[in-house]
Amino acid sequence: MEPPNAFDDDDVALAYRRRPPYPPALLHRLLEIAPGRRLAVDLGCGPGKIALALAGQFDLVVAVDPAAPMLALARAGGHPNIRWVQSTAETFDYPVGSDLAVAGASVHWMDHAVVFPKLARALAPEGVFAVVEGDGPHRAPWRADYIALMAQWVTKMGGAWGDPSFSRRANAHEKWIDLQGRESFTALIRQPLEDLIEAEHSRATWTRRAMGEAAAADFDADMRRLLEAHCDQGMVEYEIASNLVWGRPRLAPRARAQPSPRIVDFANLTAAQRLEAARILRQAIPGPSYKAPGEAEAETASFFGDAKRLGLAAVDGKTILGWIGGIRGYSHALELHPLVVDAPWRRDGVGRALVLALEERARAEGFLTIHLGTDDEVGGTSLFGVDLFPGAVARLATIQPSSAGHPFFFYLELGYEPVGLIPDANGPGKPDLLMAKALGQRGARDVPQSSALRAAS
Repeated sequence: MEPPNAFDDDDVALAYRRRPPYPPALLHRLLEIAPGRRLAVDLGCGPGKIALALAGQFDLVVAVDPAAPMLALARAGGHPNIRWVQSTAETFDYPVGSDLAVAGASVHWMDHAVVFPKLARALAPEGVFAVVEGDGPHRAPWRADYIALMAQWVTKMGGAWGDPSFSRRANAHEKWIDLQGRESFTALIRQPLEDLIEAEHSRATWTRRAMGEAAAADFDADMRRLLEAHCDQGMVEYEIASNLVWGRPRLAPRARAQPSPRIVDFANLTAAQRLEAARILRQAIPGPSYKAPGEAEAETASFFGDAKRLGLAAVDGKTILGWIGGIRGYSHALELHPLVVDAPWRRDGVGRALVLALEERARAEGFLTIHLGTDDEVGGTSLFGVDLFPGAVARLATIQPSSAGHPFFFYLELGYEPVGLIPDANGPGKPDLLMAKALGQRGARDVPQSSALRAAS
């Protein structure tokens, strides 16, 4: 996470201006989710990257940042609809009736217990709080080498690349939001190589104050050596992927112990619940899958009528929180597909409960292994946008999460391990990551094929 004092630095502020803009489609979506256009608040506004983009669409934008160098640059951008305020998010006096409040990566270092109750009271009744993140290189022919260089330099600086608690810290604010949506947007960036290198020094790990001038110069030289071969007249191209999450801020965080769903077989669902299951599938899977009319309904129905498939749902009262499927494709290995949780109930233990229930069911049927494929179609891992040949399997050892997060790391925490991958399975740079877990019955190799599979064969 990037602490606020890292940005109270003239050099960092100037470097920040070299970061690329967010995708236009994301900014358009931000306007769509706002219920009105009277008042917007930009928390941790920096040099005004979001505030300036919104200013022409709202009567007033209040842009807040604790760092004087950032605000000095922001004011130079100038716009009559923006009021710049030097303050922390914790001490800021929030205007009542705001239609939209937005924060970038600054949300990670805010005191959530102070900021979110203030936001909940200040927003208009239909007002929305949104988090926008992601403006670094996300997809390019050189991205795998770029990630390797970042890892090398983190180690040089005394850090540990691949901190397993990163995803938990990155998503800690979401328990303070009643989520209404989550989307990703991409844009192609073409900028001078020197601007890309300088932009890195706006990130807390790579500030010149933190690195020292000599190390910063060596870092820049390594970046040039890596990227100069990919330049066209000094310009470098890459794709960014930015993430937008929005909803209503809460007065108190969701308790981790809630909800307490019952796990039920699909056969026990009502017709209305089956339609809900299809809706959850359509909305929860990123990318184009299950978006065509009737596609999600047909896939959901297959878990009712196909003897090779089983479905389990997490139900709280009459509400379906999420569901999981199992496909009996091998005599002794069950495929997990799909696992989907409705947006308001994510990161509350629903997915974990469903996986554990499916594992228990698999053991009861005599399966030795449970396996899955988890696609990266939207850039949740460092393997997205990368040419994985040659040495594709070896790349798995270097996999890291992006700010978007990815189910791969959720499954790792549940004891699943990578067993392979299929490069370009969903298009160039969009791999399918293969994982599996032993079910603790390795001595039972002569366990008979499950009765359900025999009936379906």
